[in-house]
Amino acid sequence: EKQLLSHHDKLVKFLEEKNEKLTQDIKKLSNKDEQKENDNTLSSNSKHSSTYTLGLIRSSKLLKIFSGHSNAINSLQYSSLDGGQFLCSGSSDYTVRVWDLDNNKQIQIFNGHSDNVWNAKFSQYHRNHNRPTICSASHDNTIRFWDIKTAKEYQTFKEHSNHVYTIQFSPFTGGRYLCSGSADNTIRLWDVETLKSLHVFNGHSHNIYCVEFSPLQSNSKDTNKIGVIGGAGYTICSGSHDKTIRLWDIENTKQL
Repeated sequence: EKQLLSHHDKLVKFLEEKNEKLTQDIKKLSNKDEQKENDNTLSSNSKHSSTYTLGLIRSSKLLKIFSGHSNAINSLQYSSLDGGQFLCSGSSDYTVRVWDLDNNKQIQIFNGHSDNVWNAKFSQYHRNHNRPTICSASHDNTIRFWDIKTAKEYQTFKEHSNHVYTIQFSPFTGGRYLCSGSADNTIRLWDVETLKSLHVFNGHSHNIYCVEFSPLQSNSKDTNKIGVIGGAGYTICSGSHDKTIRLWDIENTKQL
């Protein structure tokens, strides 16, 4: 019994020391020069249908809770528009919503999907062309474009034959190009200006859950099949349920 108590005392002392160190670390961070709040916040989604905004630097305290979704929130993205701070969220309640972080309220809801929304993103390309837009990918096999000001859907991509899990805008040409990953085991590259599917990348044997444009260089000198789109040197990276990560050359559409 004495040995057990000794181990207990040591454990308590260890935890107290760890707690004290954590407290000191937080105080050190708090003493740093103040920065703008939007540089020091973190937003997270929740299975409880609420969005949480946390202060990172000064206190790590919960700042705001946004409630409105009636099911799990699967996707979040932050953007600054017209001098304000906003979040867009995609949910298993089939909706996409926009939240005003400065005024602590929901400002828009987009209805139209008939199944879970897995991914939602602000479109930099449309913003640059004075049409603030959100793009969303859904279990209903579609990618949809929404006008933020009017809440109206104005374009739908229906070429995927199964659920669309992920979308990503290009970091070049002002976000003009979009890639998407689907449960039809393909990746598609889209031109959001011409509203056309430029190419389908085949190779995965199962659902594709994540895609990214990567600056990794391609050494391929094969003939270009889809025309130069301004992404020379970029590749597409994809992650799949087939346990593989694959790299694809954007310009000649081949797997590296």
